[in-house]
Amino acid sequence: MRRIVFPLLFAALLGASPALAEEAAHGEESEGHSGLPLAGGDLTEIRLPTLVVPLTRDGKLLSYAYLDVTMNAESAGEADALRLKIPYFQDAFVREVHRATVLQGDDTHSVDEAALTARLMARAQALAGSARITKLSFIDTAAVARERANQPPVLSSKPASSASTH
Repeated sequence: MRRIVFPLLFAALLGASPALAEEAAHGEESEGHSGLPLAGGDLTEIRLPTLVVPLTRDGKLLSYAYLDVTMNAESAGEADALRLKIPYFQDAFVREVHRATVLQGDDTHSVDEAALTARLMARAQALAGSARITKLSFIDTAAVARERANQPPVLSSKPASSASTH
C-alpha cells in the first residue's frame, strides 16, 4: 500500500508546486510587514507594523492604543531607502511613546495626535538621513473599534423572510 500512496502523494505535490508558485506570483500583493503599499498603491508610502502605545497617567497604565503608522517619502527611491530602516523606526517610536504620556487632556482613551505626530516625526527625521519624509500619520485602530462598538447596529430594510415548509 505504501508503495502506491507515497509515489502518488509525491507526484501530486510536484504537480501542485508550479500552480501554487504561479498563483503567488500573479496574486494580489499583500501589505504584511514589508512596509510596501498594497498593489496599485502609492510607492512613496511606507507602512510600519502596528505600534502598541501605553496610555498612562501619573505613572499608572490605563490601557493601550494600537497605532497603524504611515510615512510618506519625497520619492519612491527615498521610500525604498526608508523601508530598509523600518526596524530602526520601530525601535525609536517604541522608545518615544514610553518616554512620556501620549494622552490628550483628561480623556483616558484619546491620543494627542498633534503632539505625538510631532514627536514621532522628529524621531523619524533624525533616522532618515538624507531621505526626506513629507508626512507622518497614524490611525488609532482601538479608537476606531470603540467608535464602531458605540454605534447602533444598522437594521436591514428588508423584512425577515419567514421559513416555509413544503
